[in-house]
Amino acid sequence: MLAGPGQVNQRRYEALRAYLHDGASLRQAADATGYTRAALASLVRDLRAGRLTLFAPPGVPGRKSAPKKDAARGRVIELRRDGLPACEISARLGREGTPLGRSAVSDVLREEGFGRLLRGPEPQASISPATSGRDTALPPAAVIDFAALPGRAHTTMAGLLLTVPAWSPSTCPAW
Repeated sequence: MLAGPGQVNQRRYEALRAYLHDGASLRQAADATGYTRAALASLVRDLRAGRLTLFAPPGVPGRKSAPKKDAARGRVIELRRDGLPACEISARLGREGTPLGRSAVSDVLREEGFGRLLRGPEPQASISPATSGRDTALPPAAVIDFAALPGRAHTTMAGLLLTVPAWSPSTCPAW
């Protein structure tokens, strides 16, 4: 009689050991470990086919090895202490020959206990249209005096109508 294994993998191991090593019949090994004969036969088939893993391979479970992250971890921490955001750290690492994506940099920073940086005003405004909210190529906003506009305007662009507020005969008598 087998000792009552507490974990699933231990129970599988005991059943397979009893059948394959100790010479017990399929029915005896199955009854001793609480399996049906068909279930134990499936375990034997899967083990012989290499589809059954009873023991965890080295390094698992737990933190999986990430050699790129581990190699750059010290430099990532150093750059964050200089006040750089994750995207800039990623760009610097790429220029230094140890490329690491922004997500991986963020993961390292989170693992090391760093929070997100609050973005402040940029020292030099961007003129890139991709940088929303900081496009200095646009004219400054101003209040439009609609009373000073002509009563009728001809245009080939429908967008002009979007600049005119909702009107009624009392606000725009010329129309």
